[in-house]
Amino acid sequence: MNKPTIAVIGSGVVGVTTGNSLKNKAHSIIYIDDSEDKIKALKNKKLIAFHTKNKLERTPDIFFICTPTPTKKNGTDISSILKSCQYIIKNRSTSKYFIVAIRSTVSVGTNKKIVDFFVSHNLINGIDFDIVSFPEFLREKTSTKDSIKPRLIVIGSQSKKVKNIFNKLYKDFKVKIYFIKPEEAELQKYIHNIYNATKISFFNEFREVSLRLGINPDVIFPIVSISAEASWNKKYGIKNLGPFTGKCLPKDSEGFLRYIKNEKNMEMKILNAVIQVNNKCLKENGKK
Repeated sequence: MNKPTIAVIGSGVVGVTTGNSLKNKAHSIIYIDDSEDKIKALKNKKLIAFHTKNKLERTPDIFFICTPTPTKKNGTDISSILKSCQYIIKNRSTSKYFIVAIRSTVSVGTNKKIVDFFVSHNLINGIDFDIVSFPEFLREKTSTKDSIKPRLIVIGSQSKKVKNIFNKLYKDFKVKIYFIKPEEAELQKYIHNIYNATKISFFNEFREVSLRLGINPDVIFPIVSISAEASWNKKYGIKNLGPFTGKCLPKDSEGFLRYIKNEKNMEMKILNAVIQVNNKCLKENGKK
């Protein structure tokens, strides 16, 4: 697979920026969507685009699935991905190897479900293929920049073929690629987003506390981002060292929670949860 032809299914922010970043590196990109308006907009930009009701004129080597995966009662709705897979089955080559790369954020185990979907419906007929988990880390306001200059790339696949193809595909991007298991890639994306959400929530909670105390949080927070090791040490907290112990962290966390509750009659749900999780770890590790 020298210069693979790539089909991007789903022409939202993720799909278009992913496709365009590769097109800028002289790769052949085909956009596919079920929206007439999006297809028209893509063609107006002189891009190759097909509606899902039409059959492709040539068979892609790689299919990037970039469709929406909204939240439902039991997790993530992957119906759009399964619909994309049905389209791929209809438009695949009857003989050559192909890759399906899932860019959409999905629950752990989705990769296996997609593999089973292809196999259990007897739709592959022995053709060699790989299903890859390929999470995206694009920020909506800077998605184009993030696609052109990614900070890292995570590929959920143990296939040697996939590793070889994606190393060549992103060679000109000069970015580190992490090849891990599909389920690890799926979970990594969720941890990535939830870590960001947790940090925002943490500072939102302390913003409320600061204002209640008559203190300007915009003076304090930039200093905390420099002073706190959790900000400047990338490996802080990720090693398997058990719960936080020592003299400062447990004492100060508990002390501040009691102060703010008893003296200011305020509830701090995040700080309270931090203490509860740590105490649970202490108990399970036999340290309390």
